[in-house]
Amino acid sequence: MNPLPADVLRRKGADVVIAVDPNVADERKPRPHTGHRRRPWWKRLLSPQMLIDPMGMVRVQMQAMDVGARERTMANLALVDVCVQPRLGGYSPTDVQKLPGIVAAGEAAAETALPAIRVALHRDAAAG
Repeated sequence: MNPLPADVLRRKGADVVIAVDPNVADERKPRPHTGHRRRPWWKRLLSPQMLIDPMGMVRVQMQAMDVGARERTMANLALVDVCVQPRLGGYSPTDVQKLPGIVAAGEAAAETALPAIRVALHRDAAAG
């Protein structure tokens, strides 16, 4: 429930926190929304489909956990010095066969963030 634990690192005394947030929205590949997902969660929970589809309840629970985790991530982003945000909007957690593309996106994001990482490390060295 804490996918970006910057708060934990700060409490443990970390001077510089560099985070990776793979959940940033990818403007180039907007996620499709269906009418079903636009309905409030409580209407989906009470729908006849939910009563027939036992996995429907699991999906609603997963969505609730995702919302909670994302809220905590947003709060923790304020505690990081640099956040690397690879563009992974076109991938899902089950896309293991697409690993080379995921790694490439991460490497590109790290390269883009490298100047900010250097600044954060030099600022800490000068303060220490």
